[in-house]
Amino acid sequence: VVGINLENGLVRRYQNGDELIGVITTNPGVLGNKNETGEFIAPVALVGQVPVTKDQVVIKGRRVFSKDNKSLGILLNNGLVFLKVSP
Repeated sequence: VVGINLENGLVRRYQNGDELIGVITTNPGVLGNKNETGEFIAPVALVGQVPVTKDQVVIKGRRVFSKDNKSLGILLNNGLVFLKVSP
């Protein structure tokens, strides 16, 4: 089980108080975006470490939100955002 230390933005083995980000796996699902007919439109990151356009998000501490306050993920020490989008 893996977490992000909210004090420094670094990933580590999960500890109490960390942001839970997932588990290590040999078969991750990280990319998607096809329309209803199955046509590939554009790469969309579903999870993982990705760059974001900073003026399109709101950053509060290390937590990253959409402009309408939906949680997107955690700002990492390397400047990327770990996406953790929940339905």
